[in-house]
Amino acid sequence: MGIFRGIRIIIGFKNIDFKNIGFAVSRAIVTGVSACGIAAALAAAPVQAKDDRTVSLDYTIHVGGFETMRVSFNTALSATNYKMKMALDGQGVLDWWFSMRMSAFSEGSLAGGTFVPIRAGADSAWNGEQRQIRLSYVDGGAPTAIIKPSADDDDRDVVPPNLRADARDLAGAVLAGLAQLNGRLDKTGGCAVREAVFDGRRRYNLVLAHLGQDIIERNDYSVFSGAALRCGVKIERIAGFRRKPARLKWRTSDGATLWIGQVFAKFPPVPVRIEMDTVLGGLRVHLVRATLKEGTKIRHLAAAH
Repeated sequence: MGIFRGIRIIIGFKNIDFKNIGFAVSRAIVTGVSACGIAAALAAAPVQAKDDRTVSLDYTIHVGGFETMRVSFNTALSATNYKMKMALDGQGVLDWWFSMRMSAFSEGSLAGGTFVPIRAGADSAWNGEQRQIRLSYVDGGAPTAIIKPSADDDDRDVVPPNLRADARDLAGAVLAGLAQLNGRLDKTGGCAVREAVFDGRRRYNLVLAHLGQDIIERNDYSVFSGAALRCGVKIERIAGFRRKPARLKWRTSDGATLWIGQVFAKFPPVPVRIEMDTVLGGLRVHLVRATLKEGTKIRHLAAAH
């Protein structure tokens, strides 16, 4: 049965515009998860120069029951700034068939607990095709963007400056949104968040809606167990999306479901699970490892066995 399922997934990969899947998942979901790690650290007690923090989160992504990606995040925080790095690597069938790699970064300053973006970007390679985004923020104005390939070569329109104004990069938007969730883990309606995003190519609104609260048990996929907020995640398209639709839609629903839980005691919650339905089967993102370093103190949540 496993062989036939693998063949179905391989055939499905060839028939679908998989760049749409890869870049959507890696940017809209994976980069978003990294920002949640920043949000958790910022939402905790104010960072002092003597207690710099480093938060590391590792996730696996499964599609149709097969592990297809691994994602790692590292966020360093001081009293005045933050730096986030992300690395994504294809695994198994996906890596054998397409060879995908992606890295991303987001940097900014902290002033009185307020997030101020300075620069952000991403580099990716998809079956030999190179893509790049660089965002720069100056004096609170609309961010400038350098993208490769260009908008015309990528079958999309350039997002005008007036639509970029007051929009954050994806990591910054999730940071601002998730920071609002601190202290809401046991409250109804805790997920209600809306943030404006400009990711270098597209302008959209990231919308979270409260769906309830669940108790998650640790299993072979994830290290987390405990109470978690269940949130619906949707994207409201505004500008910069591809002019021609994909040959076949890879998603069978309009959004995803995100679970946010408290991994470390006396520390704000972070994403512990993400689920989405696709034509290839369920897409599942699981937290497999978490590390928090505060000064000389290190706390671990080890990988499941």
